[in-house]
Amino acid sequence: MTKDHRTFLLTWNPNDAEPEDLEVESHITRNQGLRVPSPWPTGINTDLPEGSRVFLLKRGSGRRGIIASGWCTAVSQVDSEAEFEFTMILDWEDGQIVPEQILKEKIFGVDWHPEEGRIDPLWARKLEDLWVDELHRHGLREAGKDYMGWFRSKLYAWYRRS
Repeated sequence: MTKDHRTFLLTWNPNDAEPEDLEVESHITRNQGLRVPSPWPTGINTDLPEGSRVFLLKRGSGRRGIIASGWCTAVSQVDSEAEFEFTMILDWEDGQIVPEQILKEKIFGVDWHPEEGRIDPLWARKLEDLWVDELHRHGLREAGKDYMGWFRSKLYAWYRRS
């Protein structure tokens, strides 16, 4: 982690919207070890530079907690959306999640229902540690440099749905 490294929380509530192909992208990162590109709304995060570390926090009904990680690759100047490369998306429906309760117990200095998702570097290191522990618990690791690419990932998603 560099001195200028920033970490942000993205949020997702499955009760509000189902991101297109998130389950297929989860399969790609978990089983094929490839990064997947994904546009994602940034909400009011206006200070989210390219290269920022991101974690996806699942909210809503069911188990809540961190289900994905990745990096910001491009920020839209027009709307509140950015491009991300997810390096791991867990199978949250199968219990692969860093539970919100653990987050609150171990990283008590973070607002887990933030309006602005930037995380202090001290707490970001602790979150990284919890994330790596969860990946190891399931025999997983984040995707390396290999990249599926937007078109290929969408084609794969279409094929899996057919």
